[in-house]
Amino acid sequence: KPLGFGDLCRYFEKSLSENMEEESAQNMATRMIECWKTNKYLYADLEEMYLVNMHRNQDRELLAKELGNTLGDGGNLLGDGISGIRLVDLTITFFNSEPSVQDKLEEKMRGHTKAKSVNQRRKSKQSRSRSSSADNDRPKRKMSKYDSLKPISNYLDLLFSKHGLPHFKAKKVVTDMMDRFVTGGYGWDKVLQYHAKGEERFLKKLIPYVFMSRDEFPKSLNAEQILQNIFEFIDEWKLKLFALLSSDTTRVKTQAEKKVDSTKSRRFTERKIKKLKFGDREIEPESMKEYKKTEEKKE
Repeated sequence: KPLGFGDLCRYFEKSLSENMEEESAQNMATRMIECWKTNKYLYADLEEMYLVNMHRNQDRELLAKELGNTLGDGGNLLGDGISGIRLVDLTITFFNSEPSVQDKLEEKMRGHTKAKSVNQRRKSKQSRSRSSSADNDRPKRKMSKYDSLKPISNYLDLLFSKHGLPHFKAKKVVTDMMDRFVTGGYGWDKVLQYHAKGEERFLKKLIPYVFMSRDEFPKSLNAEQILQNIFEFIDEWKLKLFALLSSDTTRVKTQAEKKVDSTKSRRFTERKIKKLKFGDREIEPESMKEYKKTEEKKE
C-alpha cells in the first residue's frame, strides 16, 4: 500500500507523544499535516522532493532549508513550541526511517549508476568504432532527456535575462534545474504529458525540481511564476505547431487538387485526340473499322 499523509501523521503523533500528552500530540500532528496541505503540498510532492535531493546532493541540511523556505517564518509556526524547523525535521526523519522510501532511493541510485555505466560503455564503443572505420555509417543516437529539454532551457535563459539576471548566472540556474528534471526522469515528452493534465497538476508535479534553485531566482520571480511561464510557453508552442501542421495540410491538399485537375485535363485532351472526324461526325477508333468494312463492300 502506498504511503500517504496518514502514515506521516501517525509518525508525528508518535514522536510528539514523547514530550506531550497523547491527545495533544494527536491534535498537533493533525495541525502539522494541515500546514503542509495549506502550503499546497501533496504527500507525493514531499516524498519526491526528498528523493530528488538525497539522490542528487545527499544533503539533509539543504533539503531542510528548501522545505523550510516554503513555510515562511521559522518561528513558533504551530504554537506549543512547534516551529517550521521542527515540522521539516520530523518530515525528513520520517522519510529517513521509512523502509519503502529508502528502497526507492536505493533504486534511484542503482538506476543512475547503471545509466552512467551504460553511457560510458557506449562512448567507449563509439570511440573504437570511429577509430577503426571513419566511413562506417552508424545509426543516429537517440536524443537524450537533457537535449530534449532544450526548448525549455532556452526559454528560461531568455526569461531570467529579461528579469535582470546576468547571463552567466542564468545559465547556471537553468542548468541546475534541467539536471534535476533529468534526474527525476523528466524529458520533453513527460513534461508534455503533465502539461496536458492542466496547469494545477503541472505546477504541483514539477515545483520540487524548480524550487530548489529559489535563492538564485531574480527577485521578481518565484518558483510558481516560473512554472506558469513554462506552462504558457508550451501552450504557445503547441498552437504554433498546430498552425504549422494545418498550413502544411492545406498546402498538400491544394497541390493534390491541382494534380487531379491537371490529370482530368490531360485525359480529356487525350480522348479528343483519339477521336477521328469524318464529315460532320466524330467516329471512335472502334467505329473506324466498321466504317472501312462498309466502304469496301460498296466497292
